[in-house]
Amino acid sequence: MEDARLLRLIRAFCKASQRIYGAPRVFVDVREAGERCSNHRVALLMRENGLRALHRYRTRRWEVGKPAVLTPNLLKRQFSPTKRNAA
Repeated sequence: MEDARLLRLIRAFCKASQRIYGAPRVFVDVREAGERCSNHRVALLMRENGLRALHRYRTRRWEVGKPAVLTPNLLKRQFSPTKRNAA
C-alpha cells in the first residue's frame, strides 16, 4: 500500500515534468513534498513500472563552414619536369 501511494506521487511528478525528469530529480521532488524514502526506492519503483525519462537529441557543437574550394591541378600530373622550377 505504501508503494502504491508513493507510485502515485512519482507518476504525478513525472507527468508534471513532461517525463523529462529521471529518478534522481523525481526523488528530490518527492522529498520536497515531505515523503521519506530513498533514491533507490524511487528508482526501483520507476523501473518496475516502466517510467523512464525521455532522451532529447543533443545539439551540434560545431558550425558548418563553407564548402572546401577545389584548387586547380596546375601540374596536370607531370611529375618529372624537364627543367628545375619549370612546372
